[in-house]
Amino acid sequence: MPEHSADTPEPISFGKYLLDEELARGGMSRVFRARLQGPAGFEKKLVVKQILPELAADPGFVELFVQEANTLVQLSHPNLVPVYELGVVDGVYFLAMEWVQGATVDLLLAGGPLPAPLVAQLGAQIADALQYAHERFGIVHRDVTPRNIIIDGAGHARLLDFGIAARTELTGQGELFGSPGYMAPEQLRGEPLGPESDLFSLGSVLYESVQGAPAWPNVRNIADFLKCPRPTLDEAVDPELSQVLLGLLDATRERRPQPASVVADRLRTWLAEHHPRGVLPELAARVLRAQTLVVHKPRNISESTRENSGRIEVRSLAVSPELAELLRSATERLERSPQPDQPAAPVAQAPSDLEVMSNDPELGRVARRFVRDIVVITLALMIALLYGRTRLARDPGSDTVAHGPPPSAASERAPTTSDAGAPAAARQAAQPEPEATPPAQPSAAPDTPTEHAVAPESLAPTDAHAKRGVLSVSAVPWAEVRVDGRLIGTTPRRSMPVRAGKHLVSLSCPPLAHSVQVPIELSSGQELHVSANMHESPPQVNIR
Repeated sequence: MPEHSADTPEPISFGKYLLDEELARGGMSRVFRARLQGPAGFEKKLVVKQILPELAADPGFVELFVQEANTLVQLSHPNLVPVYELGVVDGVYFLAMEWVQGATVDLLLAGGPLPAPLVAQLGAQIADALQYAHERFGIVHRDVTPRNIIIDGAGHARLLDFGIAARTELTGQGELFGSPGYMAPEQLRGEPLGPESDLFSLGSVLYESVQGAPAWPNVRNIADFLKCPRPTLDEAVDPELSQVLLGLLDATRERRPQPASVVADRLRTWLAEHHPRGVLPELAARVLRAQTLVVHKPRNISESTRENSGRIEVRSLAVSPELAELLRSATERLERSPQPDQPAAPVAQAPSDLEVMSNDPELGRVARRFVRDIVVITLALMIALLYGRTRLARDPGSDTVAHGPPPSAASERAPTTSDAGAPAAARQAAQPEPEATPPAQPSAAPDTPTEHAVAPESLAPTDAHAKRGVLSVSAVPWAEVRVDGRLIGTTPRRSMPVRAGKHLVSLSCPPLAHSVQVPIELSSGQELHVSANMHESPPQVNIR
């Protein structure tokens, strides 16, 4: 837990999260730096975005918010900030998202316009994210703005905040969501939207980034838009790049370059011709410079937030596989922790708490429900553990991964988009061409064992006298892990007991279409950590 100075507000409880500090507040929501804590010191930094109470009182907004929950938590792309959970605590609707250390585009622009190559690099990455959302899920973001694009310290751009996103067929119907100055004309009219509407917003962001001024200043409605002069770019901007950016700002949606993949290809082609060595280091340096200019002053969390501390019912509308994995990891860590000889004192030995409960019926009701849930979860974990041990005991071949044959081409091939959801047997039988398009990260919980996956315990030798070591594997952003051709799961994989000797570790990240094979030799009692940067081509691997 971080230390708190006199100027730092005390964290408050919000459901299962701790809100440390209010980071920002806008017309639709407020954003907090938060933590998710678990047993044995487990802690994960997050961002919690609360929808403002006045919008939560709008049935239409709540219906849209709930309708998209199950889809948004499945979004998994290198250029998207994942949403871990959408839920409601005491009537306050919220999103829990990944914490990214970086700078938003509006913060970068506070130091002046960006060079054209950096704008092209930024645009290509965000166009990739939009293509994924448009094509895979049929979702229109509806709020692509400089404050909703963040760039990390490595120069990788990510699109934030799908909180007001909607399926293509559900947009329009007279509602008006978005940010003035970045909304497409059809969005200002309340018409049905499509992927080209997001591309107009992206064009507005890129225009402002390279020009240093908004494309549509003071435009709040369609009348303002019609009066606003058509934007032009400085002559210093390369004509080919100007054609792409101004084409995105065309008032007629059919004339804009589309789909988003076409926009990304044109920007990357221009970048490759003019800057073949790439500009990621320059973009990263700009981010670091912008961060040093920020004077951070913690904001006090309002009293209304303190009152909504989760005493009443907490409901989760949707939880992503990533959040489920975080909670599972915390549970595993607790199971590995040494237990004290003396059992912990029961809760009933705290008379002051009981007195409080007896005087507050509502608090007592919540406490009873909490105890009931803990008992149910504990029993479920015990049953799952017993079932897992029984299954491993009945599977005599589960410990053969350390002796298995070298992986074949079929076993190392990443699953394609068409077979991502097919049964395991069908995927093994089908052998598509090696150039098949790689899919997004599976929507199932990353480390949930399937009939392809091998439990980490099965990597260890069954003979108690056999020599073994410990293997850990991590990757950025993530990777599927195979040891000697047997699928183990997705990273991170920590402290796996493996038989001493030579092994082949294979890592693959299907969304990036990158993979690498790492031969290792593990000595008895040795701890080996394999880490990889899957963004690189070929991936950079470090063994220590």
